[in-house]
Amino acid sequence: MMTAEPLVWPSHGWSELHRVMLSGWGDKWPDVPSVYRLVMLEDENAPSMKPASIPRWFGPDETGTLYLGMAKSLYGRLGALVNAVHPDQRGGKHHLHILRDEEPYRTKVPAAKLAIAWLAAGSKKPDALEDELVKAYVMRFGEAPPLNRAGGINK
Repeated sequence: MMTAEPLVWPSHGWSELHRVMLSGWGDKWPDVPSVYRLVMLEDENAPSMKPASIPRWFGPDETGTLYLGMAKSLYGRLGALVNAVHPDQRGGKHHLHILRDEEPYRTKVPAAKLAIAWLAAGSKKPDALEDELVKAYVMRFGEAPPLNRAGGINK
């Protein structure tokens, strides 16, 4: 019996990056089961979407991945995430509101430096795909993305 090859980080098929602070791109979110990445960009003012390099145990993460999540409804989940990190919003049903509400996150990871990309789960369940991606990330960098549960902050 053949088993599926494990995912290697970064996997292919991600959408392009979209800045959290820009309005009008929510209509591009497919309302399908998906996984998503919250990415820190190198420069909040540059027109480029170059991800920041994040030091990790086994070497720098050039994809800038801060968080990997999953959604049964991508539209609803990303809307909650954007509301949670946007400095002009209050409340939010996503635990990453700490990026907006708590120091040192607010100054070290301003919303203007955040972008989102997604990957449709296809025939896989989104929670299973998320688990595979986190494992692939850990195999590549020796630790989970900084804001994932295994990374220590969300309870």
